[in-house]
Amino acid sequence: MFRSQGTVTFNANWDKLEIWGPIAADKDIFFNSSVNDMTVHGAIRSDGRITFNNTVSGLTVQGPIAATGHVMFNNTLSSARVSGSISSKGSITFKSTVGGLNLLGAGSSILAGSDILFQNTITGLTVPGSLGSDGNITFANTIAGTEIGGSIYSGGTLTLSNAVDGLQIKGSIYTNSTVIGSSNTFPNMTVDGTFLSKGSIEFNNSITGLKVGSYMATMGDINFKKDIGGSPPSFGGLSAGRQIGVFPSYYGNPEFRNRTVVRVERNPPTGGGSPSSPPTIEFGGWQAR
Repeated sequence: MFRSQGTVTFNANWDKLEIWGPIAADKDIFFNSSVNDMTVHGAIRSDGRITFNNTVSGLTVQGPIAATGHVMFNNTLSSARVSGSISSKGSITFKSTVGGLNLLGAGSSILAGSDILFQNTITGLTVPGSLGSDGNITFANTIAGTEIGGSIYSGGTLTLSNAVDGLQIKGSIYTNSTVIGSSNTFPNMTVDGTFLSKGSIEFNNSITGLKVGSYMATMGDINFKKDIGGSPPSFGGLSAGRQIGVFPSYYGNPEFRNRTVVRVERNPPTGGGSPSSPPTIEFGGWQAR
């Protein structure tokens, strides 16, 4: 067991390190050397920050990773197994490639009081529970080989900045602010539940392969700014507080490229009467008219 009223720092490399108990610190915990073969028979907990400054290629934690401050993985994370959640009252940042991070145990989640940032490519990530943040959640690069067993909750903006070539969400997506669609493509993304936003949802490129089992709904706009793709996406339904717009990229005249050519307004008759009074749709305490 490692227990410190101050800071715990690992500076030297090792061939194999096994700790028969938790690692705990009243201040920060730093892993400054490569983590090649390390097993912790317990949790890693800090009232400060937890920082992995070098490559993590073999880490087993038989408990959660929890910090009052930030949790940061500053280099490649190619192999890690955590029997519990990764949580922070601050932010959680993955600065480099996530090639293999498996959370074990039902409900094990990645939860932050501030932002969650995946700055580089994800090729292997399994989260049985949810991905939740009181701030923004940003996927800044390509996503593949990723499964979220629960839902994605963002109190700020959910950003998908690049190709989504393998993202399976068993639950739903809930975001408080604008959802910015990928500037690349959605060849393979599935949301089994609903995709809900209080802001707008913008898809800036082709969305072939996107599947949403239930409603995609927003209090703002839903905009498809390029070709929907050769293989049409699938939605259980679409609902927007303002408009659903499709902007084609294939018109030769630039005048038409930024013009809404298809606009669907949700304005059905109510009670068999006039369509002038649109219905109210409620989801999770939110309303869209």
